[in-house]
Order: sequence, then structure tokens, then C-alpha cells
Amino acid sequence: MARVFGLKRFRFYENGVVGLNLPISEQVVGTRATRTTHPQVVSGFAELFSLVTEESFAVENPFLWLTKAGVVDLIGDAGCSHLIQHSVSCMHTHEQTVDQPHCGRCSQCVSRRFGTLASRYPLSDPDNLYRVELLTGERLKEKDFTLVESFIRFATDIGSMNVSQVVERYGEVGRVLRHIPGLSADEVAERIGELHRRHSREVTRVLDEAIGVYATEIRERRLPLTCAIMLAVSGSHPEGTQPESSDNQTPSRSNGDSRRTKKPSGAATSEPSSRGRRADVEGNVKIADVLKSFGNDWRKHLAEVCEALEHKATFIRTRKWKQLGCGDWSDVLAADQEGLVKALQHRLDWVAKHPGAGV
Repeated sequence: MARVFGLKRFRFYENGVVGLNLPISEQVVGTRATRTTHPQVVSGFAELFSLVTEESFAVENPFLWLTKAGVVDLIGDAGCSHLIQHSVSCMHTHEQTVDQPHCGRCSQCVSRRFGTLASRYPLSDPDNLYRVELLTGERLKEKDFTLVESFIRFATDIGSMNVSQVVERYGEVGRVLRHIPGLSADEVAERIGELHRRHSREVTRVLDEAIGVYATEIRERRLPLTCAIMLAVSGSHPEGTQPESSDNQTPSRSNGDSRRTKKPSGAATSEPSSRGRRADVEGNVKIADVLKSFGNDWRKHLAEVCEALEHKATFIRTRKWKQLGCGDWSDVLAADQEGLVKALQHRLDWVAKHPGAGV
């Protein structure tokens, strides 16, 4: 389309917090997180289109260094704030109605609502458009209030981090540093840190103002325990909302916390099998099959291996990779290549020692 009009570039528009795709919550990682405007994807498109057209072709995201609130301010300052209420961000399209096009529970709704409330045009996005109001609405499902809790915790924590701490905590940053034209890796890292500190200030300001407005209701405990305000005040899952005990849960002993946490379902572990732990036979076989398809030189094709694993094998949710912010195999390749190779080789060795596995 750009070539038809004689243009040598086209643009995507996405705020940087979503575009950069740091894992703001455990519900928004891997395939559940948008990558359509991630700098690595945008850079890849530019390279691909340049090769196809045999001339320099640019693909850009002008909003990369803006927060959601910053985008709303741009729209409002341009005299178009009245159009915001007619836009839709919700991922639960099957729940949409004319009167309430937003569920208020998904990550897109949560991000949008914090952004509009933090902007200079909060009235441009009326709360009656949301089935669940962000600040005081009750969230009945664990995944919904866990997402809000994690969103708030992410914004709170990253606001106090310097650039080095952000890069160390979120391995995903490594996938961005080489894909911003005109900026060095250090300059990109600085901008990522500043962007997320701005995001933190906006989210926490919305919460602080709401806590002040609802101080009496908080003191008298008249707000739902799973609304954003109460989750921000408590800083953890509300009492009585933890999942019931089951055979697929184990007690967490860290820091004296006796709450139960779910074991990953169907995921292989990164440590060798030991007494009392069952190997994930199916997962190991699938991983081994992918590696064998690349032959003995599979280590030289890790990017292609990771892409194949995305489609054929369950991602390994290890504690280390979770701490690094890894949501899929490609994230691990960027953040912990040595650990990735060791984990894959371990599964290949396991299958070799158990030739009848998976039959």
C-alpha cells in the first residue's frame, strides 16, 4: 500500500509500555502479550520490506517513548478527546455491548483505564463504559484480580529502580537494545527506564488519589476486597480468595509464606529428574524431536529452534526464567542462552536414556 502512494515508510502506533512488552503480570507473557509493535518486530519488518523493495524502507512506532496517558494527552491536546470514548481496547469482544464495550477485567482494559485516569482528559473515558469499574469494581475470578494486583505491583516496583536494576530484573530489555535506529544500547536502556518510571508515577498517582477519596470506605472495609484500591492497600491476595488446596498444588515456604501455589500444568522442569519428581515424558519427547530435526548442529540454530518449540513443545516455567521475565523460548534465548542450551540438552539426554519414552 505504501508503494502505491510512493511512500518509503509506514507507521504503527502503540504506547511504549505495551510495545516494549515487559511482563507487567504473569497473565501477560508469551503468546498472551502483544508483540505487533515490539521494536524487534518493527525492525524485522523494516529489514524484510527493504529486501523485498530493494531500497531502504522504514517501519516506525512514533509512540514508542509515550505511556498510555501520554497518548491520551496527545489526542486531547489535538482537540479530539471526544473521540476516545468511541475507541475500543477490550480483548473480550464476545462480551461487548453498545452500552459497555469494555469488560474492565482484561489487561487492555486495565491499562487503558489507568492511562485515561492519569491523563489530562479522564472524563473522555466514562467509567460506565466498563462492565467492571477499575478502582472499586469487584473481580470475582482469581485470574482477574491477580492481573490487577500484578499490574499495580509492577508499576510500584519499577518506579524505584535505576536503569541497571531494570535491565537486570527484566531480561526482555535485551531484545530491544539493538533494534532502535540512531540510539546506542545505553541510550535505549536509559529511555526504557525513564519511560517506565513515568508509567509508575502515573499509575501510583491514580491509586494515591483514589485511596484519599475512598479513605472512609477503606477504613470501614466497605469496598470489595478484590477491587484495585483494596489490592493496592493490601499489596497481596485478599484473605479468603486463595485457591482451594488440591493435588496440583504445593505449599510455598519462601519468606514464611504458607500460601499454596499451583504447580505448572504439563510443564517440564529445568532440573534433572530426582527421586520424588516425575519426568515430563511427553514434553521431553517433543523437545527432543524438535532438536533432532535440526541435527547435531542445533546449537547453531537456536533462534529457529526456539521458534519451532513455540509451536510444538510446552514452555518450561522455571523459577530462574520467571524471575528474568521470560514468557517463552525466545525470551530465554535473549536472557539466558547458556541455561537454555543446558535445559534442552538435558531433555535430549533423558530421551536418549529412555528409548521407549513416548511410545
